[in-house]
Amino acid sequence: MCVLDETTDRGHFRETHLPFEGFLESLCRLASLKALPTDDEIESAGARDAGELLLTMRSEQEEKWKEFVFDRANLWGEPTIQPLDRCLSHLCSLVVRQVDRDCGSGPNAKGEIEVSAGVADKWVKRNAGLFSDSKR
Repeated sequence: MCVLDETTDRGHFRETHLPFEGFLESLCRLASLKALPTDDEIESAGARDAGELLLTMRSEQEEKWKEFVFDRANLWGEPTIQPLDRCLSHLCSLVVRQVDRDCGSGPNAKGEIEVSAGVADKWVKRNAGLFSDSKR
């Protein structure tokens, strides 16, 4: 996005924030680059979703996780090994499970994760340094 004058409040905001559509596009682009398992790999591992598989692998099988990340990551412009909608679904499950692991109450009786607004706020406050505005 081009900003005519980043020194104004509006210009600074537009230069440092994504519009909603830009956020959605960034998720799709990230999903195409991230090392993510396929549906078959998730099922074979007995995991509920990609987030559970990757976080478990990272904490319990670190060498296998490192190898997976190295072998599976895509370069910019390369085709994904699965449809983009599945990549996006797997990325979202990873994000939700990570936020829940950091601040949530864990899976419900069905093994599902639901991140409430309170849990999300708690995660943002804990990680505020990641989102600080260095210009102001």
